[in-house]
Amino acid sequence: MPDFYLAGDIYATASRWEGLNLPLIESAWFALPSVAYAVAAHPETPASRLVQTHEDFMDALNELTGNPALRQQLGSQSHRRAQSFSWDAAYEQFAEVLRSLV
Repeated sequence: MPDFYLAGDIYATASRWEGLNLPLIESAWFALPSVAYAVAAHPETPASRLVQTHEDFMDALNELTGNPALRQQLGSQSHRRAQSFSWDAAYEQFAEVLRSLV
């Protein structure tokens, strides 16, 4: 999968029925800016642009397509946010829950 992410400029998902959308997180690891609907767990992911309507979705894609500097900026931000989804971060969060129970 890394080759697919590395070949892209933007990750977009038009899904409106998702649990935790792992490709949104994966694309952030590769510093791709992303566009997704603000549904389900999408707001919890490192998605760059969360939208409500089809028009907003297209506007966000057009904005990112025409602005390489913005893609770079949002991709870097997404990559930083994706760090909270690493195995180490998940371990620390789980360990903290366990420590609070003892």
